[in-house]
Amino acid sequence: MRVVEKAFAYITNAQRLLVFQHVGTPEAGIQVPAGSIRSGESPLAAAVREAEEETSLRGFAGGSFLGVSPFDARPYGKDELHRRFFFHLPIEGDVAERWRSLEHDPSDGGLEPIPFECYWVPLREARQSLSFGHDALLGPLIAGCRMAIELTEYQPAYRNELVGMWRRSFEAAVGVTDPHPIAEQRKYFDEKLVLENSVVMVRDFTTSRVIAFMASTRERISQLFVHVDCQGQGIGTMLLDLAKRESTGVLRLFTFQVNRKACAFYERHGFKAVRYGFEEEWRLADVEYEWRSPAALR
Repeated sequence: MRVVEKAFAYITNAQRLLVFQHVGTPEAGIQVPAGSIRSGESPLAAAVREAEEETSLRGFAGGSFLGVSPFDARPYGKDELHRRFFFHLPIEGDVAERWRSLEHDPSDGGLEPIPFECYWVPLREARQSLSFGHDALLGPLIAGCRMAIELTEYQPAYRNELVGMWRRSFEAAVGVTDPHPIAEQRKYFDEKLVLENSVVMVRDFTTSRVIAFMASTRERISQLFVHVDCQGQGIGTMLLDLAKRESTGVLRLFTFQVNRKACAFYERHGFKAVRYGFEEEWRLADVEYEWRSPAALR
């Protein structure tokens, strides 16, 4: 499968995000400026170029690198895996509320310019409206993440570091010391979590340090943990959004009731408690949460 590098631009103005729709092509959904990185072009230069070409805006106030996220384009008719570089491009001053822009260099090689309808949406509401994974790094942007990050599929070379991070984060969240040998937890990770779930991890782009991971299926989140030093930066939100996008429309998960921070986090993101119980191994009360997409609620 071909790997294609893409650059994405989150253009903001006064806590608003610039989005656009293809005029006359509603199935293209709501998007942000993005496109393929050309040979010899830096990801930032590509993001600025795409932003200018697709919106007609100029004069961005710098550009900060947010991170990298993968995207499998095969379900959308392309035998490609995208490696997407996301950038924040703020623009200051007064700008129009809505306008038409023409893309004169369409990615499909067509000769006719493509018209876009550009407009602003509240930044904190944009995650619910963007299509095709364009929202991937909005969570870290909104939360003011202090580092560039990379979301990837799990790689076995990081197993020991990942499991150590998971263990420390769990102990801090629940207020216990895990009595199980670390080798036993690594075996559980290899023989249970990896085999029964899709596992993704988040690394600090600069240092490659593992700072979060999630093990999930289309129906259930088995584990989601963020490094204790990296919480509150939108990383958990990013992983939760990924699980929602790839779900059947209904997700379930368990957490311990004593982990009030996790309970509040899931409830903020639309999960509702559906069952209270007791976990014998840990001798702790637990709670099962469920999330349903708007379509599943109809």
